[in-house]
Amino acid sequence: MKSLRLIVLLFMGLATTALLAAQLPANYPQGFTGAGTIDAINLDRRVLILGDVMYNLGDVVRVHETNGKSRALSSRDIGKEAGIYTSVNRRRAIVREIWILPRGYLSSHRPIRR
Repeated sequence: MKSLRLIVLLFMGLATTALLAAQLPANYPQGFTGAGTIDAINLDRRVLILGDVMYNLGDVVRVHETNGKSRALSSRDIGKEAGIYTSVNRRRAIVREIWILPRGYLSSHRPIRR
């Protein structure tokens, strides 16, 4: 009986952890123009590679962190999961805002392939 109770408690703990990991902070938008892992940042060329897709960076790019603070984009963001918001300027998508996503957020929202 004790082992069954322990198994149920462990299962409930895992389910709760997965649910909490899948939620975004309250100040984050519900959708993004694009999302993925930041593969590269070139501030001189004003280019961001996110999930193997190249995006042009705006003159000012705000990076929103999960703790509610905003800052400038830097090379320390490479390897982090992020969602972006773009606007169109001269028929080009320009990244204006980046939201650093909680660790594991994207993998918890990818469809399972069968």
